Amino acid sequence: MTEQLEVTANNSTHAEPIARVLEQLGGHSTGLAGAEARQRLERYGPNRLSERRGRGPLLRFALQFHNMPLNHSQDDLNLLKVFRKEMLR
Repeated sequence: MTEQLEVTANNSTHAEPIARVLEQLGGHSTGLAGAEARQRLERYGPNRLSERRGRGPLLRFALQFHNMPLNHSQDDLNLLKVFRKEMLR
């Protein structure tokens, strides 16, 4: 491999020419040779994202109502303002 490609938040690796990125990563346009793929698998592990436990259906349903009391309170206050104005007339 030639120089290691450094990926940071400030660089624009995605805008680099493909040939340059492949050269820096030691890759080839047709993919890695079997030996190189095995070596990278041993070194870096499988290319998988870890599963993230999501919210269950019951919690997702319950969270749809978490702002409801606030919304109803605002509606109630608006109604009180209207009735108060009517009473003061």
